[in-house]
Amino acid sequence: MENGKMVGLKELIVLYMVKSVKFCLVLVLLISCTSKAQKNTSINQETNQVVEKLEKEKLDCNAIIGNWHYQDNNDKQDFGLTFQKINNIIYGKHCLIYGLQGDLIDCDPESKGSVFECFENDYRGELISYYFPDSKSKVSLIIKSKDTIVFKVIPETESFSYFRSGMIFIRD
Repeated sequence: MENGKMVGLKELIVLYMVKSVKFCLVLVLLISCTSKAQKNTSINQETNQVVEKLEKEKLDCNAIIGNWHYQDNNDKQDFGLTFQKINNIIYGKHCLIYGLQGDLIDCDPESKGSVFECFENDYRGELISYYFPDSKSKVSLIIKSKDTIVFKVIPETESFSYFRSGMIFIRD
């Protein structure tokens, strides 16, 4: 009986179904909101973890300071890079000994080297050949870890062949 009237079976079923549908819609809405919130929380946590990892791996501009070494027994070359910081400017220079008897030696121990710019884990500058006085190569040095850098010659400036992209230098 509803409002003093007798309600038939059909009306009761319809009324029950309407209430059930409302309940189901509210339930679906709640589950959907909770699921989205959990998904957003999960995405935010993953993003924060990636950012934290990158921050840990990001090395400051002083990371390259020191002596680095590359040796290739097949090509018979011994290649060293030295970076120093003077008045907040990073200078880099090289020393190359090519051939078993030192057939070609390209070093200048007197010079402080060329200026290198720091772009997070990438350092860019010029290496000047002391053996070929008018030759210089623009290079990019990418820090892979605190003890490893990858040497890349910027192709349009490649001027002498013993500076090759892909050489991996290890900290001395």
